[in-house]
Amino acid sequence: MSEQGLTVTLLPKGWQGTIAAASPTSPSKVEQGGNSAAAAGLALLPEVEQGRVGTMASADGGNYSFSVWFFKYVGFLPLIFTVQMCFFASRAIDGMVSGLITSHGGLAILLACVLWTAWYLVVRALAKRDLIEKYVKLRYLPMFWPPVPWVIVAGLAALAPDFLPSLIAAVGTPRLGIICMQCIRILAVMSIIKARQGLFPPLLARLLAWPDLIFGISAWLVLGLHLGGLELSHTAFAAWNLCGILAIIPVGTFSFSMPALGFAEPQSPPVEVMTRLPLVWGPSTVVPLFLVISAI
Repeated sequence: MSEQGLTVTLLPKGWQGTIAAASPTSPSKVEQGGNSAAAAGLALLPEVEQGRVGTMASADGGNYSFSVWFFKYVGFLPLIFTVQMCFFASRAIDGMVSGLITSHGGLAILLACVLWTAWYLVVRALAKRDLIEKYVKLRYLPMFWPPVPWVIVAGLAALAPDFLPSLIAAVGTPRLGIICMQCIRILAVMSIIKARQGLFPPLLARLLAWPDLIFGISAWLVLGLHLGGLELSHTAFAAWNLCGILAIIPVGTFSFSMPALGFAEPQSPPVEVMTRLPLVWGPSTVVPLFLVISAI
């Protein structure tokens, strides 16, 4: 099939008639009219307008890549956030039922889950309207610092005296829960895969994703020791969780601002891609909540 014929078949039916109406005695005019009509027709398609042509298939060979589509438009961050909320909520409910924490403290933890979820939805709404990319200047606000989930924790701790002790008791008892949650951080390997696909800034892959991946691997080792009856001492466990924080802060956090400050070359894709969905949920919600777990 010729290039002209292929162009016609990709157009809506109304534009095919426009091309067919061109004079058959002038091939150059037919080609010129067909191309202009094709461009006009494709411009009306929402996929073209939003830059999504070729996501599911391509006209020149149909080389569809589900992994690229999944990482670019969906990702694991919504699933991870759901697991985090289920973890905090279930520990609060179990703590209240067992008498480990007070009812006021447990309800404050559940309120924190509601506020974290509300913030997650706010981030989604802002990112869909490109407001985060427009107004968040990573030069001055690396990793959207301070993260709102931490502000919520600090606010509830100030307003509800039972909140922080209950959060520490509910999340930290038993220790296995924290270890299992930290095991999820091995999914940082997905950011490294995205970087190889051109969907994640290489600088953040080196300074943020790799340290997080290494800590996630260590979490599986700690889990194996725990299940084998070789638990870390209280000091060693605290030091290990501190490593989970240091894997993100300060180098990983500062890496968001390095290109803007001139400490690193411009990235492809740019670091500002972290202000768009679905990646924006990482620095704004999911990663800060992992740091809350490590701090506990």
